[in-house]
Amino acid sequence: MSDVLTAFWTKVIKHPDGGCWEWTAGRTSHARHGLFFHDGPYHRAHRFAYQLVNGPIPEGMVVRHLCHNPICVRPDHLALGTQTENVRDTVDAGRQARGERSWAARLTEADVRILRVRHAAGGVTYAELAAEFGVGESTVGMAVTGKTWGHVK
Repeated sequence: MSDVLTAFWTKVIKHPDGGCWEWTAGRTSHARHGLFFHDGPYHRAHRFAYQLVNGPIPEGMVVRHLCHNPICVRPDHLALGTQTENVRDTVDAGRQARGERSWAARLTEADVRILRVRHAAGGVTYAELAAEFGVGESTVGMAVTGKTWGHVK
């Protein structure tokens, strides 16, 4: 196990004075979390660090970054929680891709404002707006009603 510990911690930069301990090796492509290869599969580096100090992660629980730094593996910056709490952390820290920052966005904030104004003025259907903006009717409907793009005023 000491070889594993050495292999793991040599891939970490430990910033002093309570700062994050940042993973320097491989990372996931989508979330920038660290990846550590040990005993067959890859492990998320923050989960591995948490388990080194605290033991197994109970089923259904995730390891949250209290520091909001996805490459941090400092054990006292990590805590167990639910996926709901983890998503709330992401939103509260402003790290959730929404609106134009989302990879799936087909509209811009300006488009949404135009859709809402034009629909409120009347005389145009969701289908007509969808054809004009090159999106589906449900995309227009959800943007107009605020089910999506709720942050756009």
